[in-house]
Amino acid sequence: MLKFKSSTDHKVKPARPLENERMRDELEKAVNIIWNCRQPSPRCVAIEAVVELDLVYALQVSVFPELIFTKAGKILYREKAIQTADELSKIMAFFYYRAAKLRSLNTIGKSEEPIPTISINSKQC
Repeated sequence: MLKFKSSTDHKVKPARPLENERMRDELEKAVNIIWNCRQPSPRCVAIEAVVELDLVYALQVSVFPELIFTKAGKILYREKAIQTADELSKIMAFFYYRAAKLRSLNTIGKSEEPIPTISINSKQC
C-alpha cells in the first residue's frame, strides 16, 4: 500500500499539507486497529511525490493524497478520498484478510492492474 503526500506535477491535483497529515493519521490508526485484532498489518510505504516524480508518473497518480492498495504485484484499489481509520481498516480487512466487502467498494469491479516497473538510475540517491 502506498501513500502519496504532495506534488507539483502538472495534471495532478496537489494536496494541502493538512489533507496529507489527516490521511497519514487515519492510516496509522487503521494499522493499529488491524494490530489490535492480532492480524499482521499490511506494509505501508509513504512516497514523497515531489521527489519521486518518476514513480508518481508510472503509477498514474492524479490526486493527492492517494492510497494505493496492492497485492502480489497488482494494484487492487485506489482510494482518493480521506476515509476514517475505521473505514480504512475495513478496506484493508477486505483486500488482505478476506473480510466482508464494504458497500462503498461495490462500485469497483475486479480491477487488478499490474504495478508498473521503472528503471532506477544507480547514480541517484
